[in-house]
Amino acid sequence: MKWIIVTGASRGLGSELIKVLIEKGHRVIGIARTSTESWSVAPSDNYLQFQCDLTDESMVKRTFSEIRKKGLSVGSLINNAGVFSSHLLQTSSSDHIKDVLNSNLVSTLLTTREVSKMMRLTGGGSVISISSIAVSIRLPGNSIYGVSKVA
Repeated sequence: MKWIIVTGASRGLGSELIKVLIEKGHRVIGIARTSTESWSVAPSDNYLQFQCDLTDESMVKRTFSEIRKKGLSVGSLINNAGVFSSHLLQTSSSDHIKDVLNSNLVSTLLTTREVSKMMRLTGGGSVISISSIAVSIRLPGNSIYGVSKVA
């Protein structure tokens, strides 16, 4: 049975996705940047955890290397990790803009790149990238977040 990777696994939607997937009999790998001791779902035979800042390319490569070394076959990736931003574009620093884009876009591309290498060797798989309803809602301070999630 192939494993499903869920990013943003430590809390919120990510941890709820993991609970449902495990209940349905899937094997799941959770990845998040926070320390694994604080995650809401405990590790088990069908659930492994990796702490990784997905905006850090070297950490992403190292994490996926560890997954490969464990001999785990990955069939799906759910890109859920991200940060919310409600800052007005007109007053946002370039550092803030870069942080949001790195968290919501670059991390998605890095994880997809690494998992696609694994999937290519095992017959393919699926990648799901979660966007946000905020993409279609006009709210003050939503432009940076909306652009990052629509991308």
